[in-house]
Amino acid sequence: MDCLNEVTLDHGWTLLEYDQVDSTNRMLVELAKVGASEGTCLSTQHQTNGRGRLGRTWTDLPGSSILFSILVRPSFSIENYFAVPCALSVALVETLVDLGLNARIKWPNDLLIGSAKLAGMLSEIGDKPDDRFFVIGLGINVNQSEDELIELGRPATSIRANLGYWVGHDKAHDILLKLIARFQQFYLELQASIESSMALFLERYKSYCSTINQFVSVELNDNEAVRGIATDITGMGHLVVNTENGIRTFAAGEVYHLYGY
Repeated sequence: MDCLNEVTLDHGWTLLEYDQVDSTNRMLVELAKVGASEGTCLSTQHQTNGRGRLGRTWTDLPGSSILFSILVRPSFSIENYFAVPCALSVALVETLVDLGLNARIKWPNDLLIGSAKLAGMLSEIGDKPDDRFFVIGLGINVNQSEDELIELGRPATSIRANLGYWVGHDKAHDILLKLIARFQQFYLELQASIESSMALFLERYKSYCSTINQFVSVELNDNEAVRGIATDITGMGHLVVNTENGIRTFAAGEVYHLYGY
């Protein structure tokens, strides 16, 4: 498959644009393994084998979504890599707020409008000591109609459904470029001073996180489900939940907001 366009961005970053790929994350991980530079971004109009968190698939119609991945090579320790998707989540919320959308984060990195999902994120780490990299993929529902969203079988929304009009290609491209520019600024601040910047971004993340103060169910890989009030996000990005058996902290898991409880 041939790259349709290569856009030069600030600070030597590059956006590679494709009409169709199987998965932007898979493709960018492969490019990272053969030396692609930090700041390589890859976008497409359609994925034939898109992936989500926890082994799920991401389904899209051609031209209906913003689909892209970003490659970074952080100089800070791998224990602090969680700050990167945290910064991307904040960048996305603030980009959507500029469009007039009241977007919020569901821990760890889903974007909601109300109780409906607008965007999802998938991160993949290359952790060889001599070749560490981090690829973050993001899918944003843009032009799905109400009927198409209902067919997904779960609460979902799109930019079109909230703004009330079709988002043209040029407008969607402008949203993507603004998002990348905002994330780039945040990421470079993390690279310059991880300790101080991480604390600031975590506070911004928490201010946009609708999971805090919600009654939630956290589903774990061993089929355990823990219910309680989500009270905080730790300095390492972990979710703190006050359960009937005491305080529990989660580094990962699928969170459901139990509205009305």
